[in-house]
Amino acid sequence: MQALGERPRNFLRKLCGVCVLILAAPALLVWIVRGIAYAGKCAPGSDNCLGLPLGAAFHFALELSWALGDNVGLILFLSLVAAIGTMFLGRPFLAACWLLALPPLALLATMLAAQLSQYPGCNIGSESGRCLLWGADMGTALHSAGTVQDMIYAFAPYSIALALMLGLLGWFFTHPASAPPEKHNPFRFKDDH
Repeated sequence: MQALGERPRNFLRKLCGVCVLILAAPALLVWIVRGIAYAGKCAPGSDNCLGLPLGAAFHFALELSWALGDNVGLILFLSLVAAIGTMFLGRPFLAACWLLALPPLALLATMLAAQLSQYPGCNIGSESGRCLLWGADMGTALHSAGTVQDMIYAFAPYSIALALMLGLLGWFFTHPASAPPEKHNPFRFKDDH
């Protein structure tokens, strides 16, 4: 594989960074809101927290994460762009990791934050009706954490297949071809000169 110049390498780094940020940003946003509530010593409940609209922010972040998780095509496209860019940067193992690990980890991180935010009467996976968290109606945002397994199963087979394909292609392109072995002719005599 031909070495890239500095400008294409910088462009590929930025492109990979943007794709990874788009995939990870909703989970990071959920954890930032959850961290603010934790730092303010606000236990999960229907009461307002610190006088801030943390419930509304948490609801928005959860909805954004679930919207990304439900869009299999977008997840695979962003992961594939990041993986191909990383492969051209000469890192085939990291490229395969972008496809295998990043999408499920983003959803699992969001699910963990939602699980830590449930309280009696407002549980994950139960359609118990109205659920208030830190002064905001969660609707189905908190309950959707129970469907993360289905979201992961929707894109995991494609993600695994693409990671294996890119891993093999990356290995073939990054390893130099060895010289062919000399052919041995059993009917030829060695010269004793």
